[in-house]
Amino acid sequence: MIQKTISINAVIRKVIKDLGIDDKEIFIDDFIEWIGEGLQYIGSYYQYIEKETTIDITDYKGELPCDLVTLLRIHNKSDNLPDSFNKS
Repeated sequence: MIQKTISINAVIRKVIKDLGIDDKEIFIDDFIEWIGEGLQYIGSYYQYIEKETTIDITDYKGELPCDLVTLLRIHNKSDNLPDSFNKS
């Protein structure tokens, strides 16, 4: 998994600076399209995917998946307990 990333804005600023492009010649939409095409050509892929898993809780503890980045939702299977967390 790739840990070091850079924003599109930083890439565009560097290209503009390195090529000495005037502000009048800049078409940001074209830059964004070219960056997307470049990522496609080098075989880049989405780093994060949403997936569901069941975690058994015993004594208020459960083992989290090793690929967990962000917790989006917790759903209690018990009928008498409401959902305790929902990040939308």
